[in-house]
Amino acid sequence: MGNKIIFFKLDPLLEKALFQVAGNVSEHNFEICTIQKFENKSIADLLKNEYFRGVFLECSTINDVFFRKINIINQLSPKTKIYVFSNEITTGLVSLLEKRKIEKIMLLPLSFRIINKVIFELKHTQNLTVEPITLKLRKLILNSTYSEVYSELFIICTNYIEQISRANLSAQLSMLRKVVLSNDSYSEKFKNDFESNFTLNFSDHELTAYVVEFFIFDLVDLFYQEQLIRKKPFFLNVFECVNTQIHSDLFLSNVAEQANISASYLSRAISKEFGFSFNKYIQIKKVEEAKKEFYFNDEKVIDVSFKLSFSEPSYFSKVFKKIQGETPIQYKKNIILEKEKAGNKDEESCS
Repeated sequence: MGNKIIFFKLDPLLEKALFQVAGNVSEHNFEICTIQKFENKSIADLLKNEYFRGVFLECSTINDVFFRKINIINQLSPKTKIYVFSNEITTGLVSLLEKRKIEKIMLLPLSFRIINKVIFELKHTQNLTVEPITLKLRKLILNSTYSEVYSELFIICTNYIEQISRANLSAQLSMLRKVVLSNDSYSEKFKNDFESNFTLNFSDHELTAYVVEFFIFDLVDLFYQEQLIRKKPFFLNVFECVNTQIHSDLFLSNVAEQANISASYLSRAISKEFGFSFNKYIQIKKVEEAKKEFYFNDEKVIDVSFKLSFSEPSYFSKVFKKIQGETPIQYKKNIILEKEKAGNKDEESCS
């Protein structure tokens, strides 16, 4: 998987040369998609539903339209490499290159040797082996609301484990992160926190449906945060507050005050982009933190409730059941059963 590339409306001779090279660079040919007209909606739909390793497009003029094209590709397919053909190297193109928005600028006219080199590099330096189920999950995340993904999260993770071998699971989860999250500098802190809080190699954890669910929730949460920050950059302050203070009392009013925006505006934006209210979003984040405490640390319900700043354990249990569909006690019992089952499987494999 991952051997698809796009050619946007190119000079016929250039397109012919690219076709020839792309089709013969190795025994594993690229699947090529040619598009004559860059229409924002149709391109957005294409990029949400397919994963492309590379995009080739010409740049005759650096203007807002061209920048929008680059941004659409970056946003919807962040790991896709963009190659720009141009008659000259402009400051605008150099800026895109420095910001890692594009992979390479290639001056026209091009020789066959240069084209061959670029296609060869694209084939071998980004050697993606992406399972169909990983691309399917990427498609679901990009096409659904936060609330839609979250409501099906455990089922999604269970299916994911069933369709990928244990030996390949860690690599595919790492690949999922790469094909979902962007490279934008403003989110580097989020990504660093993500990696430090939940290591991608999972070396210390049995990859059960629970552990995979924790990882994918963190990934989905980060993705939707990024999407809202793209539209409204000042939401970076909102999510920094939420992410760093999740163990504290977090109310709409105090988060809005810290982010220097109105509470009503914050409420509307979260409801529109995420599909549920701000208060429910905070409850979901706290419940997910609680689930990790139960799973990894075997914490008591009362201790976790106070650790997450709930006024009473009974209220925490009520919120947990509303979000999770079972009480914290039931959840902890299911964890014990899951770990016992995993232990029995290990004993059987050793005998």
